[in-house]
Amino acid sequence: MSLRTWHKTVLFFARVYFVVAHPILTLQFARRLKFWPNAGMPKRYHEKVLWRKIVDHNPIFPNLSDKLAAKQIAQERCHELAVAQVLWTGTDPQFLPANLVTGNVVVKTNHGFNTSIFVADGKPAYAEIVDRAVRWMTISFDRPFGEWGYRDVPRRIFVEEMLVLGGGDLPTDIKVHAFNGGIGYVWVADKHGDRLRKYDANGLPITVPDSTYPLEQQALPDSPATRALVSQALDLAPRLLGGLDYARVDFMVAGNRLYFGEYTLYPRAGYGRWDPRPIQRAQDLWDLRSSDFLRKPHRGLARLYAEALRAAIERSDLVTSHTQSFGSR
Repeated sequence: MSLRTWHKTVLFFARVYFVVAHPILTLQFARRLKFWPNAGMPKRYHEKVLWRKIVDHNPIFPNLSDKLAAKQIAQERCHELAVAQVLWTGTDPQFLPANLVTGNVVVKTNHGFNTSIFVADGKPAYAEIVDRAVRWMTISFDRPFGEWGYRDVPRRIFVEEMLVLGGGDLPTDIKVHAFNGGIGYVWVADKHGDRLRKYDANGLPITVPDSTYPLEQQALPDSPATRALVSQALDLAPRLLGGLDYARVDFMVAGNRLYFGEYTLYPRAGYGRWDPRPIQRAQDLWDLRSSDFLRKPHRGLARLYAEALRAAIERSDLVTSHTQSFGSR
């Protein structure tokens, strides 16, 4: 048996093993994306997200997933980047100071997603805030979609200053799909006005359909101010990535200034619908050789699998030349 055939055999059995070991994740994937994944030898972007969930348990992932720890990491990597001020943290929502939630603040948990309460003029009521936070603190956010990075985050509740986002034709959010090999694309949205525009790796606008804001009248104006913010985000995102193989780096815009938002390691749980052009660029830029799993030594079956996967990548079975028309930055 040739070495190449041996590697293909190892990757075949790895695919079978991942299906048997993770049937729920496999079925979720197939149901949502309408094809059966090959997590043993992932070629497509969505398969690589699934592979990250199952295989690549980088020890920095819990810190990047922790909304409080991520702020500190972001400031260490980019000193000039603003972050929203944290006013209070605790482990028990019952001890949340009532006087802190009488004004305009945001109450969050650090260990999950969609766990934000925007408090304006003392509403919602204190009891409702505590009840929701207590419920969130009991949830393990790694379980619904296998997002391992959330599993070991020490759970905390915190109160953060409320930023006044956007305004006029400015966006409220800028999200950069950043890879160790370059920038995929930039998602720029005004969530107040339900408007969106996307930009390429060079900061130039692109026309790509989006399921969130699909209508022509939902196009965000391509203003010089927005381009300047996108340019800043493109400069900051690789530094914030810190050599990681891939993350979506999220920013907020307040007072015409960028604020760090969060690191997103599993965007849309790995089931987001993308236009063919950005998805092709993303899967080409995402080189798994930069992953923690393929950078560190292994023993036994893990070593055999790592060797086979690395060899397949180096034969250019899984990566291309990165010469897409979506920008080259």
